[in-house]
Parts: sequence; structure tokens; C-alpha cells
Amino acid sequence: MRTTGKATNDKILAAARKLIERRGYSNFSYADVSAAVTVHKASIHHHFPTKASLALAVTRYSKEIFEADMAAIAAEKPAPAAQLQAYLDYWEHNLIHDPEAFCIAGMLGAEVPFLEADVAQAVGEYFAVIEGWLENLLSAGAAAGQFHLGESVRDEAAALVSLVYGAVLVARATRNPAHYKQATRASIARLMGTAL
Repeated sequence: MRTTGKATNDKILAAARKLIERRGYSNFSYADVSAAVTVHKASIHHHFPTKASLALAVTRYSKEIFEADMAAIAAEKPAPAAQLQAYLDYWEHNLIHDPEAFCIAGMLGAEVPFLEADVAQAVGEYFAVIEGWLENLLSAGAAAGQFHLGESVRDEAAALVSLVYGAVLVARATRNPAHYKQATRASIARLMGTAL
């Protein structure tokens, strides 16, 4: 792909990601993407022949961004407890400063019954990456004495993913970011064996 083609491809992905984060799969169109990046719809179709192919690419792109962001957090904050807090703080920051946006995994996860099979599978793989990252983090934190796990690492990671995504959804629905902080604070206190 030529540089200009890659640049257009990246602009389309970034714009579609932003739209899906705010509207979900069902409520965005190529016309919306075209307006956001000032690219003709025909050009979007050239890069992504179908809406499903675009959603699939956005999901994979978002997963790569998540992995890069978590690697950056790890480089800046080696302690597992600090990394977990940074991850939780990221969501709280978004709820306060960009409350209309939600993670691609969460937005598309709500629409899985209506998605094409390959897109639904990619969403599941994205959640598996998030859970895997949390498993590794919780395991390292437990080994370092920072976390006190009441269940298996896998169960704790699954519970934490569910808690975070559920708390974000409720906080968004009620327009109350404090709900998220209350829910996650209690969970972190339990993991760290500290009183609220």
C-alpha cells in the first residue's frame, strides 16, 4: 500500500473508531466517516468494502492500541498495583472528560447478537486480551504481595473486567462518574487487603 493509501486507511480507522465509541455499530455509516475525514465514500469502500470489514479492522486496531497503552503504563509504572490503578483511572478520566465515548469492546459487545460472525469473534478476542492482561497483572501483583486474591487469578480477572465494564455502563447511563469510582474503589480495596 502506498504511503498516501496507508495514511487514508489510518484516517478512516481513527474516524470510524471515534464514531463507534460514541454511537455503536448500528448508528454509524460511511457517510459519517466520510464527513469526519473529508474522504469520498467510494474511497472508504476501496479500503473497506463493507461496514463489517471496517468494524473488524477497527476492533483489531483498538486491540492493538490497548496493548500498546498497557505496555506504556508498564514501562512508566512497574508496580502491578500502580498499573492497575492507572488502568482504572483511565476510565474515570474518560467518564469525566469524554462521557459519550466507550471502549470499542464494550460498545460492540452490547451488539454482538447483531454483528457478523467475524466481527463478533474479534470482539471476543479483544475481551480475551483484556482479561489476559489483567490475569498477568494480578498474578504478578499477588507474587509481589501487592494483591490478595480470594479466587483463582483467572476468576479474579474475569470479575474485574465485568466490574469495570459494568460500572462504566452504569456511570454513563446515570451520568454519574462517582458510581464508577465507588464500585472500583471497593474492589481494589479488597484486592489490596485494605479498608475503605
